[in-house]
Amino acid sequence: MFLDLAFGYTANSFNRNWVTNMTYKKTLAALVAVTLTIFGVGAFAQKPPPGVESANQGKALEHAKQAVAAGKQGDAAGLVTHAEEAQKYAIMAQKDFTSFKLQEGSGHLAEAITEGKKGDAKVATTHAEAAVKALGSDYYPDDPGQP
Repeated sequence: MFLDLAFGYTANSFNRNWVTNMTYKKTLAALVAVTLTIFGVGAFAQKPPPGVESANQGKALEHAKQAVAAGKQGDAAGLVTHAEEAQKYAIMAQKDFTSFKLQEGSGHLAEAITEGKKGDAKVATTHAEAAVKALGSDYYPDDPGQP
């Protein structure tokens, strides 16, 4: 009797509210499940697939091309400056995703920097050109990240 007066429940209204509450709970659970599924798939979709260039890889390629241009003019100091920038961006790109072409390009850039600091612009340009080829390529057969 107290339950009826305090909360407005009677025998019939309690059963009806119980069914309504269960339908609400099932609907809410389904809505939460669908929302988590959609956002969960979206989180995985944001990761770039292997072989897709990142912004850092594009910047590394651009600086490597500038290093080649400086090396062809015989400017070893300019080549070293651009090769160091390219290597910095290549390392940042490897943190996004790693691949054989990033590793090879970074290695050639390191060699270009070493040779450029020695003053040998010709050999440094050769390594910078190899870095441009590696960073700009779409496919390497030995790359395990490629399909």
